[in-house]
Amino acid sequence: MRKHQGSEKAEYQNFLGHSSLNTGQLNAINLFEEPNFSEKHLDNYDGFFIGGFSDDPNDSLALTEEYFPFLGAFEQILNYAISIRKPGLLSCGGFMIASVLLGGEICLDESMQELDILSITRSGSEASDPLFQGCPKTFNIVSGHLKSTNILPPNCVLMASSTRCPIHVFKLKAAPIYALQGHPEISAGEVKDRVGPYARKYFRSREEYEEFITREGETRVANGLLMRFVRMVADESF
Repeated sequence: MRKHQGSEKAEYQNFLGHSSLNTGQLNAINLFEEPNFSEKHLDNYDGFFIGGFSDDPNDSLALTEEYFPFLGAFEQILNYAISIRKPGLLSCGGFMIASVLLGGEICLDESMQELDILSITRSGSEASDPLFQGCPKTFNIVSGHLKSTNILPPNCVLMASSTRCPIHVFKLKAAPIYALQGHPEISAGEVKDRVGPYARKYFRSREEYEEFITREGETRVANGLLMRFVRMVADESF
């Protein structure tokens, strides 16, 4: 869901690298280019990722087709995936849109906004969940968002929170679909390529941007969730 071509390519490479898939196994569909993408195409795949977006210049809470012409397709994809229990993992923008479509609520609250390599803490609800089983109670993830989910969608389970953002990861009860506010597909060393195209939007000065892209942090556990997800899909262990 990217209009910026460089950002689109970087996101694909991040998902590719941390999932340990090859280009023949991971097909990318940009919903800006194919806003009428049919949910039935999910039948051709074992699972799916939905990435982020940063193309709404107004950061409005209202999801409108003016900025997101693919909203209808997104909702159909999500509903169809739930109905056939197709495994999915959503990050950042995908998390936010799913929050709204599933009946949750989002807000523009400065106290909840994040742009950092930060710690998230598992809630305990995921103790027996195969994706998080064996993960440490607290681990780091790259997270950057102005909008936040402040009411958990119905029929979802809270999986993890951060200090600023209490709803950071949730899972649907009806299907093996996970939604993460952060970016499990980005490591600290990959932040520059991903945030660069949006520097003017998220940073007040060049100095602030330079400080952020040189920040260090260990995100190995969060990045490893993609490979765990792929293995679970391959083993049908949901």
